[in-house]
Amino acid sequence: MGFFYLGINKSSTKYIVYAAVLCFALGFEHIYNIFAIYLATGFHVLFLFLKEKKINYNYITKSLIFYIISIPSFLYYFFV
Repeated sequence: MGFFYLGINKSSTKYIVYAAVLCFALGFEHIYNIFAIYLATGFHVLFLFLKEKKINYNYITKSLIFYIISIPSFLYYFFV
């Protein structure tokens, strides 16, 4: 969550990729933690939208990068 926070606030995509890779690795060991991470990141972005009173598409793009990289480990448990 710390790398995700840095990636959103410092406008650096490399931190988002770090967070996604760590979430991907964590997903194979502790799948129940993925739910908490997805909820926390989603609510963080939602809170930023409400705070700024506008939709910032940069946040959406970075969130999608995070979810696309980390979701295969989440889907693995549903299909295997």
